[in-house]
Amino acid sequence: AAVMMPIRIDTAWSQGGKPKVQARIALPVNHLEKIGKIMFQVSDLSGKLLGEFEARETEILGSDPNFSRKVTTWPADLTAPGSYTAVAVIYDKNGKELGRVAPRLVSVNMKQGY
Repeated sequence: AAVMMPIRIDTAWSQGGKPKVQARIALPVNHLEKIGKIMFQVSDLSGKLLGEFEARETEILGSDPNFSRKVTTWPADLTAPGSYTAVAVIYDKNGKELGRVAPRLVSVNMKQGY
């Protein structure tokens, strides 16, 4: 069954310590048992892979654990803003690739954090 797993990638303005880019992917409600590892692949604009980062941290949205997302970070100095692409690669529990997700390129009404 097809499911939606939108991603969002942001760099917070105020950070303590070395700046990091943060990537989040929403997990599919009522299909959590089908999802294994999630990797974010960061590539330059020529397609050269700069790094892979596993989304290990889980954030639960509200009180229902069915509404959750996975989070990862990477150093902001890996590449300059606007000079990379990031794709989430979703695997099942056996390591088989289920799909790839790219972010939306424009925020709704240009509002951060919709």
